Amino acid sequence: MFMDKGYAGTSVDDIAKLAAVSEQTVYKHFANKEKLFAEIVLATTDQLDAMIEPSADVPADAASPDENLNRLARRLVGTLTQPQVLQLRRLITANAEAFPELGTDRPYGVPSASHQALRAEGVE
Repeated sequence: MFMDKGYAGTSVDDIAKLAAVSEQTVYKHFANKEKLFAEIVLATTDQLDAMIEPSADVPADAASPDENLNRLARRLVGTLTQPQVLQLRRLITANAEAFPELGTDRPYGVPSASHQALRAEGVE
């Protein structure tokens, strides 16, 4: 729901209705809307990382590091431009002022395994 309506456009009541539980049940598990949002974004980010990380597994069997980097870049761009990934990045960016911690654990918005693959190729 946050991905569709954004943080401001989503109410705890909306979420409770979608989950078919009472608002009280939501608040029993999450202290407030901010905690709920942060948990959902982090869980979604973890799911996307699991989907994106295999794209960093480019065998280093090419004749040159440039060829390896080109293959890695094509895979990463293809993966990072998928609609669900872009939608999540827009949601995090739109709420960066209120939730700065949501975008800080991934360098430049690149998942950790991909960042490690770039570092292995000497790119920072």
